[in-house]
Amino acid sequence: MKYFTFAIILFIFPQLVVAADITQCHFTFHGVNANNEINDQPYLNHTHVIAIENRIDQPTGQERIYVNFNKNGAEINEKYTQKNIGKYIAIFCNGKLLSKPRILDIIKNEVLFSIE
Repeated sequence: MKYFTFAIILFIFPQLVVAADITQCHFTFHGVNANNEINDQPYLNHTHVIAIENRIDQPTGQERIYVNFNKNGAEINEKYTQKNIGKYIAIFCNGKLLSKPRILDIIKNEVLFSIE
């Protein structure tokens, strides 16, 4: 089976907290169970991140956050998202919830999500 590298766009809900300087974030990615409860232990953390940058979407002007994982992080993320398609993940920055998107497909080494 072939897997391709691609970015997934994840939307952040307006009521959630957004960090002022995203490059200073210590990201953690947590699973969410069937009762919509966020797992205490992350399956990925800042040690798996090799690049973070703010990007502006030209057509909409919307700010987006790009996170790229190292090899180990990409392997963990691929396995986790493959097993959990249709479920949710919770993305935190320095302990503050940024987004809780649904996994729509396998995500390997990079994530692109929007902030409002």
